[in-house]
Amino acid sequence: MEVKVGRFNARFSRGFVVQDEWGFAWVCGAAFANGEMHREERLAERVLGCTSQKQLQELVSSANGFFSLVRVGGNSAWLAVDRLRSRPLFYCNAGDKLLIGDSPEEVVRELGGLQLDPVSVGELALAGFVSGTHTIDPRVHQIPAGEIAEIRLEKGQHAVVRHCYSSFSLRGESSARSRDELLQELSEVFRQAIDRLCRYADGRQIVVPLSGGLDSRLICLGLRDAGYPRIQTFTYGVPGNSDSTVSEQVAKALNLPWTFVPYSQSLWREVWGSSRFASYCDDAESFASVAHIQDWPATKRLVENGRIERDAIVAPGTTGDFPTGYHFSVFRDLFDEAEERDTPVKSIWKYFYTLNQSWEAAHALGISERRLRHGIKRRVLEEIALLPPENRGDNPAKLLGWEWKYRHSNFLVNSVRTYEFFGLDWWLPLADADYVWFWRGVPDGALLGQALYLDLLREWQNHFGIDCGLESHVAQRLTSGEWRKQRLIRWAQSTRVGCEGLAAWRTLRRVYDRAYEGHPLAWYGVVDFDTFRRQLRSTGNINTIIAWRQVEHRISQARGTRI
Repeated sequence: MEVKVGRFNARFSRGFVVQDEWGFAWVCGAAFANGEMHREERLAERVLGCTSQKQLQELVSSANGFFSLVRVGGNSAWLAVDRLRSRPLFYCNAGDKLLIGDSPEEVVRELGGLQLDPVSVGELALAGFVSGTHTIDPRVHQIPAGEIAEIRLEKGQHAVVRHCYSSFSLRGESSARSRDELLQELSEVFRQAIDRLCRYADGRQIVVPLSGGLDSRLICLGLRDAGYPRIQTFTYGVPGNSDSTVSEQVAKALNLPWTFVPYSQSLWREVWGSSRFASYCDDAESFASVAHIQDWPATKRLVENGRIERDAIVAPGTTGDFPTGYHFSVFRDLFDEAEERDTPVKSIWKYFYTLNQSWEAAHALGISERRLRHGIKRRVLEEIALLPPENRGDNPAKLLGWEWKYRHSNFLVNSVRTYEFFGLDWWLPLADADYVWFWRGVPDGALLGQALYLDLLREWQNHFGIDCGLESHVAQRLTSGEWRKQRLIRWAQSTRVGCEGLAAWRTLRRVYDRAYEGHPLAWYGVVDFDTFRRQLRSTGNINTIIAWRQVEHRISQARGTRI
């Protein structure tokens, strides 16, 4: 749909538009406000009633849901996204008009083709996302999580002011409440989050991608407790993998329908080479984030065979581990005394810009490595300076605030694009605003090792007679998997010479080589073994391969334009 008001030109692929004599309002998504459900039409009417940035900020601050919205009137426009940027929004100055849209491809098409910002493309290669208001095209800007962009057109130019209305922090405050009181309050907050999911679904099928982990399990427990009648669970991977075994056990214990979709390297090679998958990667990337692929083959299969109904709501466990203390515990564990002296920028670079080598990305983009590294670190520093006071404490506090706003929101939450690609709706119950807010006031002792979260799961599992080993699951996550690999990388990078350095790199190489044939999702089959070894020489994961393919694609697309 296209809406033109004065010098504002808006194009939207979905959502609802309502107009008045002053301009228009557009909304995509839904939210709860004052206990009432606001779907797109009703929420758009509320937005239409806002005639100032202050009024709009009051509205979005009180809204609990997943949305993006636009209010245009006169020479002003306000563009807002929810606390997680779950539904991206973009704008671009095009001469005497301002283009607004939910698809950067549409915006660029009107500009005559793609141009590339080499620093942003390099950031996409190294981190899997682009931070700040930047995108891979220097003319197109995104709205960061929890922000409103106030745009005024004056004398053919536009002035943009960023307003941050929401951020994430764990205050780690001491609490007068006992552990039992905290648990009782958390149970009620979680129950209300599940109730909002059920009200949004309104009788439609709710589909839960049920892994062997804790977050999707908690959602299933909540739905069974709520008595929701229409639930479908599924999992996927190499037949017999441990995650699918636990997933099946949980589904059976809760008497929930469960489907397993087998993965193999040959399946992934077929997916990787399909034009439909390439189209998905472009759509999901949206100039700012690498596409998530792990749910894609399973979702496709289940939609095609009817196990997932066309009007279903997918409710993944996305965001579940972030506020509950897992990341807090990891950062506290990773920062030893020496690293506490690192600057926040250095720490962020060390832990989040590891998918590909900076020198390799710089070479592909035709710029110096120094320019690329300096450009990324400068924008990280600028964004840290914009974080609210509660995120300006020690390094873990800065990392949590920055990770929530950019890596978590731009990169991990972007996984919902899979469901949208197949025409499905979604809701993130563990990203519920009230549920996330609860964790901000939990003391450190209840966050470390996800202690209080485990209490919640234990209580709910006991209610349904389930015993699937909670403590061992968390302990494994904190000592192995991706974070164990990160420790190996740090060890190898810190011992570059001598016998110890050689041993470090050989150990790391063995870990990667085993993953090619032995990964439970078999997804490294998207490339042959030689390509795998070349791309994952010393760091990275499946997103290394996806990011590099997308970068090469965008460079090819923009060939002939100046970089």
